[in-house]
Amino acid sequence: MFTLAECSPEQFILASPASANFFEVPTQLNWISANDRNSSFLDSKLGKRITLRGTAQNAVLGAIVMVQNSTPVYIHGLPEWDDALVGKTVVVAGTLGRKTLAPAATISPNGEVSHGGSGTKNYILEKATWRVAPRR
Repeated sequence: MFTLAECSPEQFILASPASANFFEVPTQLNWISANDRNSSFLDSKLGKRITLRGTAQNAVLGAIVMVQNSTPVYIHGLPEWDDALVGKTVVVAGTLGRKTLAPAATISPNGEVSHGGSGTKNYILEKATWRVAPRR
């Protein structure tokens, strides 16, 4: 067993909260390095309760945790982080899902394109809880 404070800055943790609390996790972890830009690992965790570590940031569509592989994960129902948390490393637990957050852009009969998204599904954490990560 080790504490989250021992995690390297090049990695984030994805562990099951059922077998861990925020500050102690089992050694059998799934690691994603900063160089792994493939979302297949997160896709394999869809529908499961997970814990991840990343930077609290605000985005147009809501509060996100930016994980080390540059993937934003939205916190469902949280429009923005409190100013005191923005830019801090946080540990967030919740059920991972994917959902289209922005309405799709539309094209009028005159060819004008409205503001909107591309229909891409975003990662979201539902029923999320979070804490500021312990200092290293």
